[in-house]
Amino acid sequence: MRFPIAAAFVLVVAFLVVGCSSTSDNTLAVTGTDTSCTVAAPEVRAGKVTFEFENKASQVNELYVLRANKQVAAELENVTSGMTRSLNADLSSGTYTLTCKPGMKGRGISSTINVVGEGGAVSRQP
Repeated sequence: MRFPIAAAFVLVVAFLVVGCSSTSDNTLAVTGTDTSCTVAAPEVRAGKVTFEFENKASQVNELYVLRANKQVAAELENVTSGMTRSLNADLSSGTYTLTCKPGMKGRGISSTINVVGEGGAVSRQP
């Protein structure tokens, strides 16, 4: 009788481990302050990307994901000071500029990321 219980326990643990270590997680943390736009990693995989934007600026902030041709691929507006919000984008491979705009004015502060691999939006960057 002990074997079926032990086997069931092993199966449940295996299921939980596989469920918690999803390979589809493609999340990138971005922190905006009054003077910086910091990206946790310089590279993400192509496809669906979640940007976790934390606003540490003293004022409302925005996050823009710009393609190489400066077209907006995704944007997140009106993130109040001290808040974290998610921005989802479907990105093809290429170089992108992430721009934080504290106070929602001016050119903003930028960082660059590389998106690598296959997948993402059907329309490719020029």
